Amino acid sequence: MDTLKLASKGLLEKKPWVMVAPLMSESNQFIKDMKSKYGAVTIGFSGWAKSGLSYGRKNDYSMPLSDHCDYDELIDLVKRTGAEKIYTVHGFVEEFAADLVKMGFDAQPLRENSLDEFL
Repeated sequence: MDTLKLASKGLLEKKPWVMVAPLMSESNQFIKDMKSKYGAVTIGFSGWAKSGLSYGRKNDYSMPLSDHCDYDELIDLVKRTGAEKIYTVHGFVEEFAADLVKMGFDAQPLRENSLDEFL
């Protein structure tokens, strides 16, 4: 059920309630409306919250929760998969591939057009 239907039935007036939505900026009109009409409080979930950064969203609260692996978790993932070849992407691709090679893995950074040989 969308927010307009909930509002039209008066369900948003009954508190407490929780809405889960994608990250939106405080300048988003929907967020502004929810805060002014219903006293909504925004909570952002991001690994950046651990360092105290608001990561550009300016939520009322931030919780350190991320869907990304940290370095040690990435190493563990590589070990558990038993992959014969590892291509590193996003972030410190050169450094991470070099670390994996030092650990005995066949790893290389994935660069633009680097998979052309497989096409």
